[in-house]
Amino acid sequence: MLNKLLAHFFILSVCFAPQLALALETEKISIKAGYSRAIEDRSDTNGGASDALDPSNDGFIINGTATFNSQYSDYFKPYLDLAWLQQTDRKVLIPGLGILHSTELEDSAIKPFFGAGVGYAFMHIDDSPSLNLDSIDRHGQSVVFTVQSGADIPLSDSLSLDLTARYDIYNIDSSFLQSPGLTVVKDRGALSVLAGLSYHFDSPRPRYIDEDFDGVTRNLDRCPDTLINVPVNEAGCPQYRFNINLSFNFAKFGIEDIVEHPDFNTAEFLKKNTHYSVRIVGYTDDKGSASFNEKLAKQRATEAEQYLIDKGVSAERIAILGRGEREALRNTKGEESDLANRRIKLEFYRTELGAE
Repeated sequence: MLNKLLAHFFILSVCFAPQLALALETEKISIKAGYSRAIEDRSDTNGGASDALDPSNDGFIINGTATFNSQYSDYFKPYLDLAWLQQTDRKVLIPGLGILHSTELEDSAIKPFFGAGVGYAFMHIDDSPSLNLDSIDRHGQSVVFTVQSGADIPLSDSLSLDLTARYDIYNIDSSFLQSPGLTVVKDRGALSVLAGLSYHFDSPRPRYIDEDFDGVTRNLDRCPDTLINVPVNEAGCPQYRFNINLSFNFAKFGIEDIVEHPDFNTAEFLKKNTHYSVRIVGYTDDKGSASFNEKLAKQRATEAEQYLIDKGVSAERIAILGRGEREALRNTKGEESDLANRRIKLEFYRTELGAE
């Protein structure tokens, strides 16, 4: 009786699903297929049905899913789902609905997802397990609980490779009676692995726009608000290590005297990315004595350090080093080369990695 009530409730819900889908913005449509293994058991009473075969566990699954954006939550997204499981001697059709959560990896464009849902299973047995049975239950129904996890791997702005593992839990008993023997096959679910394609619909903001101008479009960007001129990885997030060179006028070391610097706000980057530290290395051109240049290089690094501390960056995240005229960027003579060599180098790195 409970199964029948739940079946009617679920069928009524599915009838209203198209209206629900029309009221929501479709995020993606996924079509995938793969291997499915049934989870089942068999029991025999009075010896069981004569010559009854064990049910086949191995089969395949075909699955279609529509995922929607929700106006109520950015964390969970509703989905409608239809799965077709085919073992050798039985078929299971599972319409369902549920919620998915996608997470973003800082260092990769891959998007893992997790989900849970409810559905209703309609099972049909194709072949009789033995001949001359008194009766056989060819049809079974059950509420289904589905849990799944997987990953979306972008292939283009609109397509992604969808890899999914799902576990469908249901409870269907099939009886084969051959008096006085009774065989009962207890289907308890299926574990499946699938692969396929997902088509992503455009959201109100085009997915191909590079909003922070870092060279990675929004559909692939895991750090969509990266500061200008920060070197990024393939996921649009700051590289674990990168350097910025800032040049100085002759014999000067005040931070206000930096010239030809890129449009890069060092203090803002460090305050925004608190898991990064910086080592400031001072350099000079080859004019003057080596001892003077060593002192000047250290002064430049120290001045830059104090500038960042005054801007609110913790001193524990800053290291300084003076290298004088060593490691010149340009070895030719002339003011242009001297200007390039009079510099500080800002070596940014994730704090847990340490400075090189």
